[in-house]
Amino acid sequence: MYLGCSVGALDMIYKIVSGGGLGAELGAMQAARELGLEIGGFLCDLDIPPMIGVTQRTAPSRAMQRRLNVQDSDATLFVLRHHSEPMNFIANACRSMRKPAKQILLHKGVGADAVIYRLSAWIEERNIGVLNVVGDASETDTYRLIYDLVSRTIAAIEAS
Repeated sequence: MYLGCSVGALDMIYKIVSGGGLGAELGAMQAARELGLEIGGFLCDLDIPPMIGVTQRTAPSRAMQRRLNVQDSDATLFVLRHHSEPMNFIANACRSMRKPAKQILLHKGVGADAVIYRLSAWIEERNIGVLNVVGDASETDTYRLIYDLVSRTIAAIEAS
């Protein structure tokens, strides 16, 4: 048992969806792909480079894209350095659709093991199969941080 997760948790999460934004969202999708999870989601910006294994479905606007990704997932994970207006829109969509949401604020001094433990437990408690991941695109190291967070969380669930 690793980080207090129970056996069989990996069967719960099988897909990561995202709008494919640079930074957090692409980091989550890349980690999921490398771990053998399904990846997908609605995209709005056709300038996003295509990823192997992603069924790219486009939405007519960013607002619609964000809403559809919430709708098509069991829960939404916000991974942020700071709050932003688009994240408020997504949080409101989660509330209106009665979908669970969890926010992780990234900053120095936060222990990665504690974050992974809480995230693993949250996924397990809610039987999340499809996780929508949204986050900051502006920070240069966000991609790597989210890639590591998703990879380590899935590994922790798998090891349980």
